Amino acid sequence: MDLTTIRRNIDSGQIRTTAEFQRDVLLMLSNALMYNSREHSVHTMALQMHEEGCYMFLITPSLS
Repeated sequence: MDLTTIRRNIDSGQIRTTAEFQRDVLLMLSNALMYNSREHSVHTMALQMHEEGCYMFLITPSLS
């Protein structure tokens, strides 16, 4: 999963709700954590974004 795929899925109607968008963003970040070593800058950025994303998604009501 990557941002291009997420955008394509939005444009094609495969992602229709905020929850589906959130799921795919968190999947993308989880994959970045899984496939990049802790020393890699991608891992560091993905970890920070994942933590912030989980926090935001939990406190923001779904708009769908």
